[in-house]
Amino acid sequence: MNLIVNVMERAYYYSIVFLIILSSCSSGKEKSDRDKENLHDEVCLTITQEYIRENLIGTEITKYNRYGKYLYKKSKSILFDNWENETYSYDAKGRLQIEKKDNYIFVSDSGRINYPKYKKYEYGRSGNSILKEYTNSEANLTSISYIKETDLEIQTTRIEHKFDLTKQRYYNDTTIFKSFYVNYWDKNIKKTKEIKGKRVLETLYKYENGNCIQSHKKDKIVYTDTILVYQYTNFQDKDNKTPTYIYQQINTNIVEEYKYDEFGNIIHYIKHDKTANEIEEEYYEYIYDSHGNWIEKHVYDTLHEPIRYSKRVIEYYPKDPTTGSIDYSWEQIDSPCLKQYQYESIREQKKDFYFRDDFVFKQFYATMNQEHSQYRIVGKPKIIYKQDSIYHVNFNAISPYGGLNENYTVQITLHIDTDTYDFNVIKGFFL
Repeated sequence: MNLIVNVMERAYYYSIVFLIILSSCSSGKEKSDRDKENLHDEVCLTITQEYIRENLIGTEITKYNRYGKYLYKKSKSILFDNWENETYSYDAKGRLQIEKKDNYIFVSDSGRINYPKYKKYEYGRSGNSILKEYTNSEANLTSISYIKETDLEIQTTRIEHKFDLTKQRYYNDTTIFKSFYVNYWDKNIKKTKEIKGKRVLETLYKYENGNCIQSHKKDKIVYTDTILVYQYTNFQDKDNKTPTYIYQQINTNIVEEYKYDEFGNIIHYIKHDKTANEIEEEYYEYIYDSHGNWIEKHVYDTLHEPIRYSKRVIEYYPKDPTTGSIDYSWEQIDSPCLKQYQYESIREQKKDFYFRDDFVFKQFYATMNQEHSQYRIVGKPKIIYKQDSIYHVNFNAISPYGGLNENYTVQITLHIDTDTYDFNVIKGFFL
């Protein structure tokens, strides 16, 4: 099995880019994670499930602390059977200190493989900070980012430690990110620059009422780049990989435009290239709860044909109706909504395991051998009725009393909450 993992490695790289220049997609002061996701009021937990047609393709559980910052995120892709668990911890000033991410990738030949990531933030004076990234543990440093932040600009110098297979040596790959206001008096126009080697990628953001309404991403220099990707013979053996080079013209010139509803959620998104040729377009419709947070999101294409939809359960920190004080005790414990979700998830897993013909036959033979071993089963039993947890098994057996071959039907009722079942004869008679 040959797997090209360059896509996965680049996806993680660009997640770091997004983290560093995230402020470019919001104007004004720093927002909490809850604010960035446009959640209103004291949200404690969200459980989001995404569907294509009626098929569930993924679930994400996100928990926030009292300040609206992430405590953890857990996601599962049904489509690819991959899991991700992210946990966050903060210092005494509420600043993000440690972020851990376990990424369990499903590989058909060998089950799941964990690709853990670990980030550590160190803060200095005058808005300066350092981000260190590791794999597995602090013993394996993969990159260091030096971040300088002022009221008008954020500059990040990221030094990534890489290994060149062709030259058999390590080297440092440096990228510089800048995020700044074009005019210091105008908070509605912001620009970012990504400088890596001879590439200079600029993105201009325009805002209205605090929302990004347009972004224009453009390469300042057009050239052809050689990209190294790795081809693995065995996904588990990271050292056994073959370098492959592909050639790509670096000439990005993409415009993205957004429209919002009164709650600040995107209702129209369009992406086109420098010649105004449409690349992607989506429309969004929402159903909201009483707090102004969406609980259903439907996505449509240009012809208004459904693409996907999401359902979201939102749990809020409880508020005293008399005093208005907020109870934040759920920060440290599982909230009622999460407990209910876990209970229902376990039930569904049990249904998948228990509500199968082979499992029912296994319980049938076990009970017959233990409690009615004097009856000799003739032929192959058949399930003639099943609905939910109730199964009817019909079979022939030779009775020890008279030696007659008689027909019987038993009802097996499965109880998934107690992991037990009932076995009752509904046709025939056992002595």
